[in-house]
Amino acid sequence: ADIRHKAARDAGKAALKHVYRRVYQNVPVKFGDLKKTVRLSATNRPTRRHSKKAFMIARVTAGSPNFRGSSPQAIQLEYGTSSIKARRFMRNAIEGKERNVLSLFAHHLGKATEKAALKQYRRNNRKIKKRLKS
Repeated sequence: ADIRHKAARDAGKAALKHVYRRVYQNVPVKFGDLKKTVRLSATNRPTRRHSKKAFMIARVTAGSPNFRGSSPQAIQLEYGTSSIKARRFMRNAIEGKERNVLSLFAHHLGKATEKAALKQYRRNNRKIKKRLKS
């Protein structure tokens, strides 16, 4: 199970790497401090608020998190306010690229699974050889 979790986490991060770069590039220069807080993360322990069926969550975030998980500055910049025009730096990074991200995830998951299976096979062979020597 731990091999499956690691493979899924690594595949999620690899699939979102391009989105992460676009978000980082799209943050307006005026908000340089916000650019420093752009993060790419993946977890195998999603909370119930994500979904009961979720196996792994990979995401790109911006801003210092508050109790809701995102910074007010990032939200105000993304959606705008009554006095600030919206500057879509997060949505523009992913919009239209969903299929590409999913195919990258599938590709990386396949590679990671093969790599993990080979690693496990080698581990098992070493254990068997040790037992035979004893």
